[in-house]
Amino acid sequence: MTYSPTMAVPSSTIIANKVKNEEFKIWKKTVPSLYQHISNLKPEFAAQEPHSIRTISFIDELVPNVERGILTVTLLYTQSDKIFKVRSSLPLGAYVSDLQQVSQPICDPNYYGIDNEPLFQYDWIFKGEDIIKLVTLDSESFVALTANGSLGWFTTFGMEPTKIITDETCTRGNGYDFTVSRDKKQIIKTSGAGDVLKMYDIVSGELLKEWKEEGSSTQHSKINNVQFVGTDFVGACYDDCVKFWHLKSEDKKPKLILKEPSDIDQGNYSEFAMSPLIDTLFITGTNSGVIKVWDLRTLFGTTWQDENKTSCNPIAEFIHFDGEAVIDLKFSPTDATNFLTVGSSGQVYHWSLEGIYSMFDSGANNIDSDENKDDEEHSTDGTPKVFDEDLQNECLLFLHTGGFNAAESTTTCRKNMVVYQESIPDLIAALDRGGLLTVYKPFTGKI
Repeated sequence: MTYSPTMAVPSSTIIANKVKNEEFKIWKKTVPSLYQHISNLKPEFAAQEPHSIRTISFIDELVPNVERGILTVTLLYTQSDKIFKVRSSLPLGAYVSDLQQVSQPICDPNYYGIDNEPLFQYDWIFKGEDIIKLVTLDSESFVALTANGSLGWFTTFGMEPTKIITDETCTRGNGYDFTVSRDKKQIIKTSGAGDVLKMYDIVSGELLKEWKEEGSSTQHSKINNVQFVGTDFVGACYDDCVKFWHLKSEDKKPKLILKEPSDIDQGNYSEFAMSPLIDTLFITGTNSGVIKVWDLRTLFGTTWQDENKTSCNPIAEFIHFDGEAVIDLKFSPTDATNFLTVGSSGQVYHWSLEGIYSMFDSGANNIDSDENKDDEEHSTDGTPKVFDEDLQNECLLFLHTGGFNAAESTTTCRKNMVVYQESIPDLIAALDRGGLLTVYKPFTGKI
């Protein structure tokens, strides 16, 4: 039904909107929004090109200053084809893990005279390209992916790529992605129309393997993102399924497929992410805001051979407020229970799985001893129900909403604009569409 300015709005619609507004106010009050640290920086060069494509990535460069009581971290900040080094200063005391090892008192942070504003001069350039993703290999090198599907290797010893892989099968606009293996020996990237996977040797750039299913129902479905699964498998997220291939198998068909039953209408898959700390744990997100937590052991049992395997129940299910699409997922690199999701508006949801693990433990301990217990909290096998509003409220640790101004752009937030720092727990960098960089550490009641 289409409404015009002259049409009378039904009273039921007005009441529904009022209820939704009041629910939102109550919901916002229950979500923590305090920060242990937060700082903002909008480089001058970002203001000059407000609509450029940007992405960020932390690098392993930490500079403590005990006399000032600060710690300086470094990020790579891209704008179109240019890459800048950007620094952010944080209170040193908030990031010392063991105070007993500190030989002298930590003073209050003194930021006087410290200027972290980056220069207009870029540090690296990928000429003529729009960089959409960065992955650091070590303290001296990183890999960049462009909107045209090209890969470029950079080091601290030069401003231009030391090696470039130009993929002639790629065309701009297919939203390419790539992932690096844990041992930093292989790269897998999406290719073609976004429906092909290619694996390269990270040192030589040699093409090692290629996957494309012929005659598959999803052969023309674009891959949204790709992830290494431990050391032996690779997973790819399509609109309607997640597929897993064995890296050492000669068979190019997927070993397993996670596909939702047709009677479950929760939108199309938009992202998935593997835990870097638990090989079997992964999460999926949809364009209707549904997040599901999965365990490969419950999906695939003891074998990886059943190609027609469909989905089992996920461990848990969460939902973005107002159903905003999931456009990015990140597991914490320092805490096996934490992950974040990014909504299309740019809001960053911080989640913890500790509540789920405790419910599993309580279910396993109590299901046999309490036969009369109502199954409102647990299913018949003692596991928590898939979606539970109380569980969602317990697992949602924090909501970051600052910095994303919808008036700056008519488009939604892009992926690869929110990142974890690899060694400092819960330190996040978020980039908005106008170029504002926010570095923050949420306060979740745990220090």
